[in-house]
Amino acid sequence: MNKRKDECKFCKSRSCYHRIVRATPPLYDEVFCRKHVKEGYDECDSILGKGNGVSRSYISSTGKLKRGED
Repeated sequence: MNKRKDECKFCKSRSCYHRIVRATPPLYDEVFCRKHVKEGYDECDSILGKGNGVSRSYISSTGKLKRGED
């Protein structure tokens, strides 16, 4: 199922103010609504690992975010 670039990974909300990005392999780029921030962090850790030196950027904003934005 393809999600819109501005749609939460876990629901159909398009009011996403949180984004986690990793631009180098392994790639990761997801957005989350306020309700699903913890699930987003947990999912990212399960995919990229935790405490293993794989960096990622956590972005929180007052404006809506989308996957694939610079």
